[in-house]
Amino acid sequence: GSRVVLSTPQERSKRQDTLGVVAAVKTVIKCGAVAAYLVLMESLDFFYLAVPGPDVLFVLGAIAYFWGLNRFRFAVNAEAVHLPAPRLSPEPWVKYYAAFMAVIGLVLPWMILLSSPKHKILALAPHLYLLMAQVLVEKMSVSLKWAMPVRQLVPIAFNWYRLTALLRWIQLVAFARPNGLVEVWSWADKILVCANFLAWSFNLFGFLVPRVLPQLYSAVHRPWATPDEVEAEAAELMKIAAVRRKRAADAARSASAAPMVSRATSSSSRGGGGV
Repeated sequence: GSRVVLSTPQERSKRQDTLGVVAAVKTVIKCGAVAAYLVLMESLDFFYLAVPGPDVLFVLGAIAYFWGLNRFRFAVNAEAVHLPAPRLSPEPWVKYYAAFMAVIGLVLPWMILLSSPKHKILALAPHLYLLMAQVLVEKMSVSLKWAMPVRQLVPIAFNWYRLTALLRWIQLVAFARPNGLVEVWSWADKILVCANFLAWSFNLFGFLVPRVLPQLYSAVHRPWATPDEVEAEAAELMKIAAVRRKRAADAARSASAAPMVSRATSSSSRGGGGV
């Protein structure tokens, strides 16, 4: 038979030390990545001097507001914090959609900013700053285990406010004529700003509001909901689950019956052709 090899205390201690070193290295890498991200984000404000004061105040105010909202309104609902995050969409296109938004919202604007004159930096830096701040606050809300409604409000609030920065960017592209020049924006710049405005408008009104906002009304995530309200919602969810389960079973039966009907029709057609 097979032999069971027991590790010695020295081997176990060595393995634990190795795991500790790996964990420490991962922590250092994460801290370094966060520090580099913060430096890059704040360079838009302190190095390029391209972020308006109201945008900085919005970011600071949003962080304070969401922290206070979680601390004083939702912290008592600790039993719901550890629930799995709701799945926003089961469709496989969502991950490609997120990658597309990251490319047009972060990667391409940074590529333009690093090789642009001052007037272009002043136009696109506010959008970049607000988007990077949004990503930072979203990561913060997850790592600090904020309540789910607070986490879901973060992208909605930032996306809504950032549309104002995109509108300013569009106005500068359409009307600004610095130094008396007739044209200072290329077609690539115009396409990028229009794509960003349309994409983030859809993200707010076509994705976040219809898919994320309804989840804020669940009794599970409302600390002021009574046990009766939670039980009533659970009963309704069980009814909905039963209906959807029956619908899925009917669809599966219809899908499995379709090839049989097709083969039977094909056989009868061949039989009729031979008469």
